[in-house]
Amino acid sequence: MFDAEGSLWLGTNARGVHRWVGYGRAEHWTGASGLPAPAVLDVARDGKGRLWAATANGVAWFDAAARRFRKVKLPTTRPSGLVHRLAVDQAGDLWWVDAGQVIRVKAGEDQGRVVAGDTGLQTISQGAGRVYASGSDGLELIELSEGRLRRHKIGAGRFDPRYDIRVLSDGAREDFVVSGRDLWRHQPEGWTPVADAQGDWIDALQAMVLDHTVWAGGTSGLGIHALSGATARQLQFLPKSAFGGAAAASLHADLDGRLWMGTDQGVFIRSTGGDWSRLDRRTGLVWNDVTPAFLADADGSIWIGTGAGLTHLLPGNTQAPLPALRLEDMVFGSTSTRVPPLEPVPWRDRTLRIAVGTAGFSRARSLRIEYRLGAESPWRTSQSAVIDLGALESGEHTLEVRAGGLTSVEAPGPVMRLAFDVLPPWWNSREARAAAAVSLMLLWWLSIRWSRRRDRERQRQLEAAVAERTAALADSEAALLRLGEYNAHALEEERLRVSRELHDELGQQLAALKMEVSVAKMRQNAGGSAHSLDPDLLLGRVDRLVSTVRGLVSQLRPSALDGGLEAALQWLAAEFTSNTALPCSLQVDPDTREIPLPMATMVFRIAQESLTNVRRHAQASRASLRLAREGAGWLLSIGDDGIGFDPLARRDGFGVLGMQERARLLGGSLQVQSEPGMGTRVVLGFAAGTVVG
Repeated sequence: MFDAEGSLWLGTNARGVHRWVGYGRAEHWTGASGLPAPAVLDVARDGKGRLWAATANGVAWFDAAARRFRKVKLPTTRPSGLVHRLAVDQAGDLWWVDAGQVIRVKAGEDQGRVVAGDTGLQTISQGAGRVYASGSDGLELIELSEGRLRRHKIGAGRFDPRYDIRVLSDGAREDFVVSGRDLWRHQPEGWTPVADAQGDWIDALQAMVLDHTVWAGGTSGLGIHALSGATARQLQFLPKSAFGGAAAASLHADLDGRLWMGTDQGVFIRSTGGDWSRLDRRTGLVWNDVTPAFLADADGSIWIGTGAGLTHLLPGNTQAPLPALRLEDMVFGSTSTRVPPLEPVPWRDRTLRIAVGTAGFSRARSLRIEYRLGAESPWRTSQSAVIDLGALESGEHTLEVRAGGLTSVEAPGPVMRLAFDVLPPWWNSREARAAAAVSLMLLWWLSIRWSRRRDRERQRQLEAAVAERTAALADSEAALLRLGEYNAHALEEERLRVSRELHDELGQQLAALKMEVSVAKMRQNAGGSAHSLDPDLLLGRVDRLVSTVRGLVSQLRPSALDGGLEAALQWLAAEFTSNTALPCSLQVDPDTREIPLPMATMVFRIAQESLTNVRRHAQASRASLRLAREGAGWLLSIGDDGIGFDPLARRDGFGVLGMQERARLLGGSLQVQSEPGMGTRVVLGFAAGTVVG
């Protein structure tokens, strides 16, 4: 029995059912078909068209009449070993290296001849009608001349003999050599490594040159480069993740220009249009672990070597596109159907679940299903053939489903489109929408009436707030005027006090000093002695003058500020305790020197005014003064345990108003925290910077 994919199903007697994958599309050749070993490492045709296969246990030729492979016989007692590659010369003769022996078979014959033994050569590679070999001495061109093997070294030691060295040929040129991971190109000046514009050599563990384009498979993925001399410009890079983590084991091109990349997960085929497909055990390959063995025959068939045998893809069956899906079941709510419903689906049955399959039984289980609801939606992935879309919205829908490859480079399969319509719920019907429109209009009318009433109420509240704010501004303006008058009177009183001090103290001391000096001068002019002037008396008067001047200066600006804000606050606390006999605790952060002097002076004055208010009004038993960091700024706190007061009550004094003005100039804020009987705390917060204004 044949399925829709062309696979043959065989029923056996008590041994189950067997599926012949790729029947009529692919042929498989294994050890049961005469191959000396399962792993086929290379495959070639000699000049007479005979097919040869290199394996891990020697070389075999294909007997077309018997449809079997037969191992080649050698005139040597050495056992056959691992043969990596085969090469065909211009005469059509076949060459290979087996355990250091160079072996040649004339075209059309099946008996091998040892051309040379113990050569130190390890592998052979195909040139453009010429044969190359590599070994401990690097890359060599070998040929048969007068019955002897002639060896010509290539590259003058440019290629590292520790790695496998092989020639890349397109059948006409021999310009490229792969050595380990490096690709070399023959230039007029000699062999040159192929590198990018930055001079970095491209990673070419596996490489192929096609139409001036280098396909290089490395450890991280597949790179496609345009060549200009020995300079490669990357056109595209496909990471290993794009191939499901598979690394390139071989790169080949067939006669139609398609790229075949062998991996340990099968063969990835790139069409001339750029689409990728995949060939593996599911679609006709004998084994997924692919070797470098590859041969494209003139009839369009392809030979691919694997670790478990050789696969022959027959002409016209070289690609395995993903299959088309078919609908197995479509369930709306509790109603099941095999085709999309022609009638609209009721709202209550809007939940949708579908099951899809393929015409081939085996492929459905290994596919990745992609779907989307609407052409504008992104594709989603389902690892199961059953897709649950949940509850749908009302309206017309088109569900698109397709088979997706197991890797991101594989082109998806044909799209299956399922069109259907979901009815809206009753509350979304035409009648319900009309009723809703009427209700909305009624609500709109009611909301307008309520909004107008609310606006009138807000207007009344706003007018009251404006009147209250206007009165507050008027009070503030009056307070500022009183503060200005107070400051002017205070300034005049301070000037009068300073003038009185200068006249009463400093003036009298200077007048007395002048009289004594005048008396001394008169005595000297009268012929008396100048020593009658008492120096101690003069020094005493001078000391009193100095003390008087210092007292005036200290009253105008404490000299302690010259030592920094910390010293000034210590002096202020000491003066407070000395004048009031009340203890004053002091805590000052040692980093206060970073506060500029103009700001430090204002901070000092606020602290001074606060302690003055404590002395005059608080009736306290103790006070506290603290200046510390608060985040990025500073916090000054002056407190007492006195009788307190109501901060909102009207006051006749100007101390708090003056402190608030200084706080504004500091760019900070000042709060007075107090309750009757609970003491008072003045808190100033500011940031160290420049004084405002």
